[in-house]
Amino acid sequence: MRLRVIDFGHVTPPDCEAAWHGLASAMAPKNDAVLSLVSPDETYVSVGRFQVAAQAIDRERCRAQHLQVIRRHVGGGIAFVDRNQILTHFIQPRSTVKQPVVDLYPRFIEPLARTCRALGIAAEFSPINEIYVSDRKIGSADAAQIGEALAVACNLNSELDLAAMANCLQAPSDAFRDRLRQMMENSLTSVLHELHMMPQREEVIRIFLKECGDCLGAELFEDEPTEAEQSAIDEWKERLAEDAWTFGLDRTVAQMDAAATGETVPADATHVTEGGLVSVHLLERDGVIAELVLSGEFSCIPSEGLETLCHRMVGEHLDEAALAAEAERTLQDIGVQMPGIVPADIAAAIMAAHRD
Repeated sequence: MRLRVIDFGHVTPPDCEAAWHGLASAMAPKNDAVLSLVSPDETYVSVGRFQVAAQAIDRERCRAQHLQVIRRHVGGGIAFVDRNQILTHFIQPRSTVKQPVVDLYPRFIEPLARTCRALGIAAEFSPINEIYVSDRKIGSADAAQIGEALAVACNLNSELDLAAMANCLQAPSDAFRDRLRQMMENSLTSVLHELHMMPQREEVIRIFLKECGDCLGAELFEDEPTEAEQSAIDEWKERLAEDAWTFGLDRTVAQMDAAATGETVPADATHVTEGGLVSVHLLERDGVIAELVLSGEFSCIPSEGLETLCHRMVGEHLDEAALAAEAERTLQDIGVQMPGIVPADIAAAIMAAHRD
């Protein structure tokens, strides 16, 4: 496999996210695969593709800390991306991908785990898509389909300002926010925490590229974005800055709640799955789904499949077995992958909202 390596260096937060989005959207079926490397010139908050931003972060507190909020196209949860972090994205024509996305995670995580070990950090892959040092998470992977491309994002926590992170999270009180900080302290780690110093970016990339060649059997060569790729990057920079992109899901949920009447009952619940948290926003009428929005910290490939799934579930009776059967039919019909989430999880999440 030939693998173009494009290192964008340090750029603004919008440019940081636009870089790999543009490379993916410009990819044609017969193009070489691309490895994108990029770091922000200042810290920003990255929102997962399927998260309701207002339920995860406090926008006013983010503004007070001068942190931009940008929604990315891959799933997962809130990420605080600092200037020492190197965002890595493996991008390839989706027509060349023959295995399920869940099977890609260990393949593309391994070069990053080996890089950690070469730096002196005892990191190991943890199913389905995480990297752990002992009992603390140091990195993870997620995937997205954009146009003709499939992108797998694999990233490490470079450093963790837990106080700043907790201060930006949505919480009912400062005491609860402090408990969130303590929970993160007990469950997360970083390169800086493990090494007590920050290795040079160039050295980390040198090791990482060597491990990519060894693990992937790839022929790596440095490259620059083409004119078409740069044009796509510029377009994505504008799109990612749109309020409708970042907070559109928030508005959908708010409009659904506003549409509740005496005949329709709103309900919400969160369900834990192997693939991440699944949140349900439900309007039900006489034991039937009237409206449904699924959100959370999971991945769905392609992303448009989630909305289709929700539409297909409208009109279904709130019976767990029937809901699981319909979810399975829909996911198979439209070819959607939700790594770590099975139809029974979707049914259980909906029924949890119904019972509440």
